[in-house]
Amino acid sequence: MAATLSPGSMAILCSTDLAEYEVLEVLGHGSFGIVRLARHRETGRAVAIKILDKDHIIEWKQETNIFREQTVHLELDHPFISRLHTTFQDAEAVYFILEFCPGGELYSLVYQEDVEEELPKDDEICPTESESDDDDLRKPVRTEDVKTTSIADDVLYRQKTNAAAKRALKSSLGGIRESHAAFYLACISFALEHLHEQDILYRDLKLENVVIDINGYPKLIDFGLSKPEAAQRARNNTVCGSMEYMAPEVVQRDAYNFRADMWSFGIIMYEMLFGTTPFYDANQREQSRRICDAIVEFPNNAEEEYPLACALIRSLLSKSPTERPASFQEVRDSAYFKRYFPTTSSWKQLLSKQARAPFVPAISGDFDTSLFAKSEEAEDESYAM
Repeated sequence: MAATLSPGSMAILCSTDLAEYEVLEVLGHGSFGIVRLARHRETGRAVAIKILDKDHIIEWKQETNIFREQTVHLELDHPFISRLHTTFQDAEAVYFILEFCPGGELYSLVYQEDVEEELPKDDEICPTESESDDDDLRKPVRTEDVKTTSIADDVLYRQKTNAAAKRALKSSLGGIRESHAAFYLACISFALEHLHEQDILYRDLKLENVVIDINGYPKLIDFGLSKPEAAQRARNNTVCGSMEYMAPEVVQRDAYNFRADMWSFGIIMYEMLFGTTPFYDANQREQSRRICDAIVEFPNNAEEEYPLACALIRSLLSKSPTERPASFQEVRDSAYFKRYFPTTSSWKQLLSKQARAPFVPAISGDFDTSLFAKSEEAEDESYAM
């Protein structure tokens, strides 16, 4: 049952004009428009507005896709899926009014190229558990454990706090620690399961399409490539998505089903743990060959340190769709997830968002965009484009 809407939420749902919003910072660019932070004037609430240029939509014949995205996303109500509040249009653009998640993209937790420069000194950070410990999801590194060295520069302090907390997620194998990955992957599995239960193929799973909310929980965004009524269609064979994450049957233009999403889940699991995707090559022809023919390989010592995770990844990345797990319940029943969620109550705690996230963003308020990468490049497709 959906939650009862507050008067503030109803006001946003009933909005029909861009003038009802104060449009603020840019969050991301894409092929057909831009995403900006905005304040709903009546309620003062923060939202993300996806602004899709009509000329570009028509030029690239995307009318059907935009309508499909709107139809799919408006019907979705799940704790691990970002909410689409409403949509409207004017002569210039189509507007999607989205839930704003201030924690940035999941991508930024795995790839932290600039984190070292922002870190406080070692003696300003509380010691963390050793990587060899059996990490417990109930005892993650807490951002508030970083000692305050100066309150004069609040912005710098928050940057250092977030940088230190992100660094504490990292493992020696290139990605984030196994227990932390389990938290994010478990949430994503529930989101994808919800889509599949609604007969929707997602088709665009990647780290950039998962954002972190104010409590540190991941939420799926961007439903532009999603396909409704997938099980009812005689044939799904459109090539779409980012090639790094495409299943072999998608690359080969064969018919595919929900297990194509299962493959993409295996790719992001590998990427979270090892900081790279398993079949990437700068040459698309070679990358395509690797996806279809190459055996998944792991970094040195990975199978010794993460045997359960590697076993699950091998299953998810089976070249034959029928050899992959048939459902996300089957994935969550694997030995890997049972290690971190051993009881029914531990799963309930996650679904009710009572478990503490590995990274809880330190932000100044609802309109803080500091955890989003600043870019003026039109090709930067961050935040749901």
